[in-house]
Amino acid sequence: MTEPRFIIVGFDALRPELITKAHTPNLAGWLQNAANFENARSVFPSETKVAMASIATGTWPGTHGVVANGYYEPATGDGALFDTGNVAQLARVTEANHGALVTAPTLAGALAAASKTYLTVSTGTAGNARFLNPRARDLGLVAYSIMGADASSPAANFDECNAKFGPPPAQAIPNTARCQYGARLFLEHFLPNHRPDVGVLWLSEPDITFHYRGVGSPESLTALSAMDDIFGDVLAWRDAQPDCETIHIIALSDHGHLAVKGRVHIIEEMQAAGFRAAASYGPDIDYVVLASSSGNVWIRDNDPTLTRDMAAWMTEQPWLGMLFARDPASAAGALPLSLVRNDHVRTPELMFVLDADEQRSRFGLKGRTLIGADSVPEDETGGVHGGLNASELSNFIALEGAMLTKREGLTAPAGLVDIAPTVLAVLGIKPPDEFEGRVLSECFQNGSPVPQTRRIVHEAGVGPFKQRLELLEVGGRVYLNQGGRIR
Repeated sequence: MTEPRFIIVGFDALRPELITKAHTPNLAGWLQNAANFENARSVFPSETKVAMASIATGTWPGTHGVVANGYYEPATGDGALFDTGNVAQLARVTEANHGALVTAPTLAGALAAASKTYLTVSTGTAGNARFLNPRARDLGLVAYSIMGADASSPAANFDECNAKFGPPPAQAIPNTARCQYGARLFLEHFLPNHRPDVGVLWLSEPDITFHYRGVGSPESLTALSAMDDIFGDVLAWRDAQPDCETIHIIALSDHGHLAVKGRVHIIEEMQAAGFRAAASYGPDIDYVVLASSSGNVWIRDNDPTLTRDMAAWMTEQPWLGMLFARDPASAAGALPLSLVRNDHVRTPELMFVLDADEQRSRFGLKGRTLIGADSVPEDETGGVHGGLNASELSNFIALEGAMLTKREGLTAPAGLVDIAPTVLAVLGIKPPDEFEGRVLSECFQNGSPVPQTRRIVHEAGVGPFKQRLELLEVGGRVYLNQGGRIR
């Protein structure tokens, strides 16, 4: 039999409860014969670029180094935060880090060592494309980004695609036309011409419409339906291939999404309290702050006194949901960053999550959160992600193919870090020792039993502030389940 290969289709921010016959008939129908991991979980922060790097490396942020969608990076040269979606900054920071922007071995590298190929097509941001295929340029691989030639690898030949298919459509809300264009390139150009052993198509919806029209809004469901049509095209393409029985499909999302219930002007509040805080470093700045639904605080010289003062103030604020510290001894009430697997050298002294709840929004989906500086609507017609609420961490992972089997009750947690080792195992390649995910062998033909899951709870607090983090452990691998403030 011809050797197996994989197509991976990513639906950015798809919440599992929206996979229904009404909204996603192709996906729901496909699931009837797929192994669906009922307790799939994302990473922290539950942000797309962080998740992309975990898919590409089989590791957590504390290992691969993409610690947030934006973080402080001295190599930007201007004291500003590194915007991982900025093409110019990506190039400059990558060069300054001698190419090691992602500090972990990759799925693509393991495939290349076995004389197999990896190909990616992204309809999301430049950072999305870069971190989904981190070393494409070094390995001569196709990493196509709809954001342009500078965001794509040379092997993707962006200009040739333009000449053949026309330029990409303009970005819009919903971003349907761009996703359809990327899918057409994937199915009509890249798959037949390159025949990768692992090909990835990343769709930027329903995430974009969730952000700017609301989680579960009519516009977002229309966008989701269009993504489901694309998935139907992928299935039809697979079924038309002479080796269709060897082509395995993974469908997944990177994180969930919450409705926005209000805004906090965090830096302004810090300044009003007397802290020298700003969004970039300067000679009179002690704290560089990135404030989203989750946020980061970099502290001048890692000064423990500055850390202690900021943590003490933050735990008094009603908007704080959770607080993590590189050194909890300098931050009373904080939990250690190592618990959320984000303790890289790039990680700030403090990471926080804004307060979220389990109430249903105007569009009927559970989960709302406060936001910081995000440019999205504040009245539940905006959406955001990044924190540890169950609806942000809950994502979607399902696998189907001849070497896999549908199995009821796949209740053990699975994560984005498990994709790379599982793909390699099916292809008969030993995953690198550095990979931190597990092989999802319970969905293999004649696979292992569904493993037992152990729940682990960590609590911390000071004064009126109390927080709880819940983890799930399977065979020594730990997954993030949910976390929040105890009210």
